[in-house]
Amino acid sequence: MFKKLLSATILFLTLTLPLFFLPTTLNFFTTNKQALLSLTLAVLLFGFSTHLLTQKKLPLKKSPLLFPLILFDLSLILNLSLIPTTKIEAIINRGSLYLLLSLLTYFIISLNLTQKTLKLFTHTLIATGTLLALHSIFQILLAPQANFLPGWLKVQTFTPTGSILTTLIFLTLTLILTFKSALQQKNPLAKTLLFLITSFQLAAVVAYLTLIHQGSIKLFLLPLRAGWSVALDALKSPKNLLLGVGLANFTNFFTTAKPLFLNQTKFWNFLPSTSSTELLSLLTTTGLTGFLSFIFLLITGLKLSKDLPQTPTNSLLKTIFICLIIAFLILPADLILISLLFLVLGLIANQAPTSPQSQLKLPTHISYSLAFLSLILGLGLTYGTYRVYAAEYYMRQAQLALTKQDAKATYENHLKAIKLMPAIAAYHTSLSQIDLELASSISQKKNLSDEDKQQIASLIQQAIAEAKTAVQLQPNNSGLWQNLALIYRNLITTAKNADQFADQYYAQALKLDPANPYLHLRYGGLFYQLAQITKDKTQQQKFLAQALQQFQTAVQLKPDYANAYYNLAKTYELANNFQAAYQAMQQVLANLDQNSPDYNLAKEELKKLEEKLPKKETSKPTQKTTKPKQLSQPSPLPSPLPTNKSINLEK
Repeated sequence: MFKKLLSATILFLTLTLPLFFLPTTLNFFTTNKQALLSLTLAVLLFGFSTHLLTQKKLPLKKSPLLFPLILFDLSLILNLSLIPTTKIEAIINRGSLYLLLSLLTYFIISLNLTQKTLKLFTHTLIATGTLLALHSIFQILLAPQANFLPGWLKVQTFTPTGSILTTLIFLTLTLILTFKSALQQKNPLAKTLLFLITSFQLAAVVAYLTLIHQGSIKLFLLPLRAGWSVALDALKSPKNLLLGVGLANFTNFFTTAKPLFLNQTKFWNFLPSTSSTELLSLLTTTGLTGFLSFIFLLITGLKLSKDLPQTPTNSLLKTIFICLIIAFLILPADLILISLLFLVLGLIANQAPTSPQSQLKLPTHISYSLAFLSLILGLGLTYGTYRVYAAEYYMRQAQLALTKQDAKATYENHLKAIKLMPAIAAYHTSLSQIDLELASSISQKKNLSDEDKQQIASLIQQAIAEAKTAVQLQPNNSGLWQNLALIYRNLITTAKNADQFADQYYAQALKLDPANPYLHLRYGGLFYQLAQITKDKTQQQKFLAQALQQFQTAVQLKPDYANAYYNLAKTYELANNFQAAYQAMQQVLANLDQNSPDYNLAKEELKKLEEKLPKKETSKPTQKTTKPKQLSQPSPLPSPLPTNKSINLEK
């Protein structure tokens, strides 16, 4: 019975994981696929518990794959145990994914599966690739004009996998698999059908590659050089060398180790969630323990695949496995590709000519103990999946309520999500922003009651508290410190010492993301606005000097940053240094496309500055060098929010 359940699980996941999505959570794809995988594995654990209770036998099979699989799992457990930062995010995402798939692989290894099951697996994979290819063709050619579809389904880049890159890899893999199956097929009708399916899959692959080449679809993949640079920086400390920076900590570490050359590319303001390739991601996030054990796992799988009996189905299995290894070597992977890799690994080990599968007869008390443990794991997995999914569901409801401008529902759904998953920093950050927006919205009323003023003060204090909770959960996340700094910046005209806190938290954000030109621009904008509102001339000069320092750093990091030059020019102008302002504005024009709507604005600004200079000090702007950039001065400080009591900024 358990063997049938396992076979059904393999086929079910192969068919559904690439295609399954629901618009019920913030992330339509990964959250739902992860929940589907977790609940499927929970059902398998329940089935295993029943098997132990009824049969009182433990399926066993000595396989060379078990040792590297256990080593890899141990490395993950060490990583999750010893790196506290982003632990919850790591467990929810990659941590649980790898551990669950390892468990599935163990079950596949331990039970003898027939060639019929393997054949059904390859057929299901081909069928999934075919459905994905047909959907891709429809999405590219017809979906944008299909008025009966909701807006998000009409987008040309929409794909059930959640990633154009994943879809392209999956389609390429199934294309190779289908073509090889067609060559193996002796039945003329079946051969013709398989070649027809191949043509659909090829058409989808070519269509995506054409759109990527034309620029209609943009794939942001971290350059390999940058991935290597980040990995080498990550491995400098002994602890990181062994355990890495943490399974969910790649983005946070990237900001501290970002290579400067990226600022000269389109990736200058790009925050990747993974490295350039899956293997580099593992090296960076799990260190040598995770990386080497995973390599050991792949090498063992390759050795086993060479020893497989020479059958058409086994040949297809080897082809899939080799294609997946190549993909992991050169590209980042996600849940779908990782799941497929572990499924194929298990099937290869299952069919390899090692010791035969056996059923170890267990004493009754041991059988009951293992069954109870399996049941507890299944229930724990189900409950954990419920909490994570429900929290994401409420965040989605909050998002929908926000689009309808329903402040009450937005706020309440945030609270429900945080109650379910209090350790997710992103939820606290989102609520802090909502609190501040609500306070600002209430303050716009013409006749404010004392109750309104007290509510404004309460919302502001809660915004601060939520933002601080977020940074406590992830103190190495630059974006969370920026959010905290922005909240204090909005309170400068309302609360005493808010400017000092904003300064302090922007500085902390820069420690974690020193090579970010945009962050230097925002920090400089704070000093620029403080210089505008202060009446103390000495203090104004100090603020202007600090603003200039940040804007100059921004243009040093990114010499073609038009908006940084623009803010630099405005700061020089405020400091009455018109010659320097004129030269900075020339650089604005030099780095803007003449077709940009901002170009004429900058040109007018340059003329005004020119009038303040002797004629001999003017010169023509140099030739443009980059694509359009949007120009904006630092946003003005908000009007004071009316309250009937002082705001405690330390809460």
